[in-house]
Amino acid sequence: MPVTTSTGEYHETEEDFYRNQVFGPGYNKETDTYENPKFFGIRHGDTEFNEKDPETGLNKVHGWTQQPLNEKGIEQSHKAAEDFKDKDITQIVASDLPRAKQTANIIGKYLDVPVVTNPALRTWDMGDLDGKDTQEAHDMVKKHALESCQE
Repeated sequence: MPVTTSTGEYHETEEDFYRNQVFGPGYNKETDTYENPKFFGIRHGDTEFNEKDPETGLNKVHGWTQQPLNEKGIEQSHKAAEDFKDKDITQIVASDLPRAKQTANIIGKYLDVPVVTNPALRTWDMGDLDGKDTQEAHDMVKKHALESCQE
């Protein structure tokens, strides 16, 4: 079934629409190739979890925590946008976690390109370790490993 977006973009099929959302402009489905393909990978900007605790010197495990960028992370994202201004970026694909989405949106706005988020790009789900400082996380894993060996 044909799909027309709210911006008037026409796609022969729903599959073509989703393929364009995932692969972006320049993708040729017949040859499964891109015209002048380029891929740039960057990490999200810093969050408060990247900052070392002044007392312990440790930072925290991120995982799927819903951490937004801190001031430094916002500055890093603007710097990355400036660095990418002459790279002919046509689309940005990012995890749907706030820190990645916020980084992507800052860069996308600066470059005037669409941002697509995809939960498949999330980092590992760290479960109970999320938000723990690295020493506490280490101790929890060690305790669990020892208990598992004794069973």
